[in-house]
Amino acid sequence: MADAIKALPPAEGVDDVLLPGERGFAIADARIETGIPLAAGSANRLLAEAKKYHIEGPTALT
Repeated sequence: MADAIKALPPAEGVDDVLLPGERGFAIADARIETGIPLAAGSANRLLAEAKKYHIEGPTALT
């Protein structure tokens, strides 16, 4: 059934027909490779908290 669904033409403006879970698995794979996106404000708050305890934050956040 999955093969039949994947063989359907995608809707206009969409690249591929996805099955349930495929988008989430793709996002998980990307985050394993590149990390989890973190808003600048959150990163700044984490770095400020780390500084209070004399913990050096990751250079990727600075």
